[in-house]
Amino acid sequence: MNDSSHEQMLQELKDIVNDVTDGELTDDDFRGDMSVLEDVGLNSVDFLELAFEIEKKWDITINDDEFREIRTVDDVVRTIAEKVRAKAGQGDSEPT
Repeated sequence: MNDSSHEQMLQELKDIVNDVTDGELTDDDFRGDMSVLEDVGLNSVDFLELAFEIEKKWDITINDDEFREIRTVDDVVRTIAEKVRAKAGQGDSEPT
């Protein structure tokens, strides 16, 4: 994924998180290295709602095992990108 795609997805994800939590995270408050549960402040119900909104927004399915592996915001972005790429028929490998 190129930098602009990553940044766009990060922005869209931040907007979804703000909707789910009624929060007001700014670009400075929302970084890829942040823990989704601890730093972003999602509880388990928020996390499930976030999962639903992600699947709806990008028209993808992320199974329970994949969600259990997510720890950081970058993990979320990477998972979305992989699912979107696979859906588009580009496979799971990173572009070179």
